[in-house]
Amino acid sequence: MADPFAIIGLVDTAFGLGCKIYAFFSALKDAPKEIHRFHEELGVFNAVLEDVKQYVKVFTGSSFATEDGIKLKIIEMTLKQCEAEFRDIYDAIKTQDEKLSLSTLKKLGSSSSWVFDCDERERSTKRLSRARESLTIAFSSVNRSRESAKSGFESRTREDQESDSA
Repeated sequence: MADPFAIIGLVDTAFGLGCKIYAFFSALKDAPKEIHRFHEELGVFNAVLEDVKQYVKVFTGSSFATEDGIKLKIIEMTLKQCEAEFRDIYDAIKTQDEKLSLSTLKKLGSSSSWVFDCDERERSTKRLSRARESLTIAFSSVNRSRESAKSGFESRTREDQESDSA
């Protein structure tokens, strides 16, 4: 069974890296269209990470921990892939960020090939999008199962109460 606290740690790590990457690309005002798409994808991805974190926090105090525990493993594995992708991107921009000042970065914003070549930007955006989609699917699957189990539990409880009063 996946450890909810480890998952929260993974979310925090991925979210922190995502925020640093997002801030880096936010500084590029006249960036090419691909960079803006990549920047938007990062913003959406961070929102998904926050949703996952909130769910896992609620999950830790939930009576559904035993039912959802195995499915949380899927979220954990997906988060590890996301974190690896963020680390690769962050390592690439961190190297560049150390070499150049922020004012230089802004000047070079329209020519971002120094960060990623065009193919690498496109591949990174696609990998990030796939990772977000996988995380969203895993998250919805776990949440759907939880809601289904919850409604089943509530209907059984009502039936038990009705039979007790009869």
